[in-house]
Amino acid sequence: MYLGFTLAVPGTIVANKGFIDQFGTVKDPVTGVLATNATYVAVWGGTTFAAQVVFQALSPFTADRFGVKMNLYLFTFWMTAAIITEILSKNWIAYLFAKIFSGAACGYIGTGVMTYLTEITMPQTRGAIGSMFSVWWKLGSLFGAVGLDILNTTAPLQFPRFRVCPRRHLGAPRKHEQAKKSLKFLIGKVEGYDVDHEYECIKWQVHESKLVQERYSESAWKAFFNSAHFNFSGGALTKGYTTYFLQLAGLTNAFQDTVILYSIEIVALIAAVYMVEKVGRRPLVLIGTAGCGICMLLIGALANVKVTTASSSGLIVICSAWELFYGSSLTPIGWIFIAEVSTLALNAKTTAFAVIVQSLSGLLFSYTVPLMLSNQDANWGERTGFLFAGTCFIWLIVAYFYLPETKGRNFADLDDLFERKIPLRKFHKTKTTAQEQMEGLVTAA
Repeated sequence: MYLGFTLAVPGTIVANKGFIDQFGTVKDPVTGVLATNATYVAVWGGTTFAAQVVFQALSPFTADRFGVKMNLYLFTFWMTAAIITEILSKNWIAYLFAKIFSGAACGYIGTGVMTYLTEITMPQTRGAIGSMFSVWWKLGSLFGAVGLDILNTTAPLQFPRFRVCPRRHLGAPRKHEQAKKSLKFLIGKVEGYDVDHEYECIKWQVHESKLVQERYSESAWKAFFNSAHFNFSGGALTKGYTTYFLQLAGLTNAFQDTVILYSIEIVALIAAVYMVEKVGRRPLVLIGTAGCGICMLLIGALANVKVTTASSSGLIVICSAWELFYGSSLTPIGWIFIAEVSTLALNAKTTAFAVIVQSLSGLLFSYTVPLMLSNQDANWGERTGFLFAGTCFIWLIVAYFYLPETKGRNFADLDDLFERKIPLRKFHKTKTTAQEQMEGLVTAA
């Protein structure tokens, strides 16, 4: 929830009158009224992603050394520091420090939340549970859009105390008793459950993953590469700076329209919780990317239309369609894929550096998009949609060849398919070595 809140608020609050009165330093070149400097907006957004990159690079080392719970504690610390600084900020430099703290907090989410979720859940439910992460993310964005101060009144320090350590960390040497205790806590009182057998399976899986790690690293670079789709699909335009974009496009109720768009994506995300396991990751991503590209093309075309009530309504309809495509595919599956595709022994490091790639692209667009939109600088306005339409269609081609289907596969299955050099677009049609051996035993019997 905090991730959605902290990434959505910079693009929402900059259009708030009270915020402009406090932080505004320039005059709008068209209307002459006080406005927020577009360069400041770009620096705030870019700094958040820059700090996120730095702390994401550090996060896998604390996760491997001290466990995932340590990253949850660090996330909570930086989150609290960011909230306090945002409340007390009186000028743009103080607010800049708040954005640095926000980026630091976000840096621990990939190796904290997503690594934890993928390692303790069953393959059959991993997609649905991972999708719920995106649902809560978007709820955070919604709360930011309507100005609720939910995160300032909660006690987030309470939750890490009750979390168990994931299997990869507890499968390491010298943690045997802690691992078994954690498994008992996680599974609960299930009749017939053999904790010793389960723990031996985990140790074997970690051992095999390390052997695979020594033989190849193909899954890791694909995780790095595929993680960048977040920002190239137009998210920086319609998500990162939603209210700012709509206001500059001439909409009079930009805040209300932002709430509508976020609400639509929440509905799409809830639908994705079901579809991600029923339909699969790959089909949803391909359809979603194509849909986002078409919507970006239409947004760019609106730049040649005079601002009227009809054109404003058309922009909202197109943005709503984009939210449906994005929310039902790219938003949840992006996070799921990053954590799923890496080999188990390198899960924390791969997740961290894959999110770094995503954050670097976020850094690029979070700084440049406000300058593209604003009439103080490039003044592209809706024409920015043409840029993201091009990146969407390029990414669609890349995704077709390099995005594997991971539905229902555990880490050992994916390691096997990568090791056998199966083309990524054929993962869903290919049987693993274990499946072929099992079918052979059944046939022989």
